[in-house]
Parts: sequence; C-alpha cells; structure tokens
Amino acid sequence: MNRNAFTSIAATIGALTLASAAQAAPLSNGDFSAGLNGWNTAGDAAVTQGNLFGELAIGNTPRLVLGTGSLFQDDAPLGAGHYNLSGHDTVSAGLALESSVGLAAGALDDADNGNFVLEGSSASQTFTVQAGDTLHFDWQLFTREGAGGLNLGDAAWLVLTTASGTQLTKLGDTASLSLTNAGQGWSASSLSTQSITFAQAGSVTLAWAVGDVNDYGATSLLSIGNVSVTAVPEPQSMALLLAGLSVAALAVRRRNRG
Repeated sequence: MNRNAFTSIAATIGALTLASAAQAAPLSNGDFSAGLNGWNTAGDAAVTQGNLFGELAIGNTPRLVLGTGSLFQDDAPLGAGHYNLSGHDTVSAGLALESSVGLAAGALDDADNGNFVLEGSSASQTFTVQAGDTLHFDWQLFTREGAGGLNLGDAAWLVLTTASGTQLTKLGDTASLSLTNAGQGWSASSLSTQSITFAQAGSVTLAWAVGDVNDYGATSLLSIGNVSVTAVPEPQSMALLLAGLSVAALAVRRRNRG
C-alpha cells in the first residue's frame, strides 16, 4: 500500500473516531473512580472495594454498594448501624424509596404474595443516548438473610425511564436467587452482567434500589460495577469509513497498474 493510501485510511479512521466520540452517550463516572460524583443517591449508598466490615470481600475495584443497614437497628445482636456503609440512614419505603427512583408509592411491593418493602437505598443518574446505544453493568447481591434460619426475601431492582415510560425490573431477591456461602454469616449471588440496547434516542434515567422486605433486620447489599454505554457510529460516520476505504482501494489498484 502506498503512502497516500495509508494517509487516507488514517484520516478516515480519525474522522470516524471523532464523530463517534461526539455522539457518545455522556454517562458520568460509570467506573465509580470519582466516588459518587454524577450519581444521585438516597439512603445508605457508598463507593467502596475490598473487604467490608472485615467480613465480606466484594472485589478490588471501586463499586457502588447500596445497603439496607439502618442506623437505628441492625442485625441483632450487633449494634445499631453496624452494617451501615455511609453514615446515612436508609429511607422508608411506601413513598421515599420509590420516589427516589421515579416510582409511585408501593410500586416495589409484591402485595399479591404478602411481601412489603420497609426500607432501602437507591442510586440514579440521567443521561442521553442515541438509538442503538447499549447500556452495560454488572451486579451482585450479598445478604445476611438466612443467617438466623429465616430468609424473608430482601430484593434488588433496576428502574429504567425513557421516553417510552418507566420499566421496573426485579434483579432478584434473597429467597429465590441461588446463593453461596460468603463466610461470616453472609451469602452471595453470582456476579451477573446485564446489557440493554435503546430503541430510540433521548433522555434516560438509570436507577437501582435495594430493600428490606417484611422486616428491618438481616442486612442486604446490592453491589454495582462497570457501568458503561457503548455508542454506535452514526450513519454519516459509517459513510466516512466506506469512502476512505474506497479511496484506499483505488490507490492500490493504480499502484498495481503502474
């Protein structure tokens, strides 16, 4: 390949990169390296890593952790607030927790099965996307439910609000997830990865919540990490790439004729 062809390809790739970057969805601080910067939180929310409470290993990279540990009561016989991460108390369900993620009062309850959320914590962020952009994140649920023989099903949710409306998804609960022993009275779900592709452009509010169900004890933690949005190139960006490749191919043909 001659120098002109190489230069043409390099210029095209550069233009494509700039065009993609210009339209990339501006999710802020998805790796939580800047703590909670860019995120709105309610209740017990913290960015942490390593070994929590000297008992629970959650990984060696920063993760958002939402907890159900109240400052006023906690896993007996431990003192109040023992498993609270942030120094901020959990918020009551029935109004405050739901409104923090854009839901109506009681929306997190499973009333038909007699399950009611009493308290919890949440985190959210609003950003813009293009059609075809894909959201990625991973999550894991840790709990002390069942440590005393009783598991009432603390739960975690994803709430996604787009121009089409608000979608509530239950990530899982401690009664139905397959849990493994994490030591010191803790159990853990497997680390799960989730991806969501957006059908249309616009503003998106991404939120997670975790809640105590049917009791105020037995702390549960929702761990979130590696949040990112993969942007798809715009049509004009793809046209630039095809044009550049065409020029490069023409230059190669001319060189071969010579």
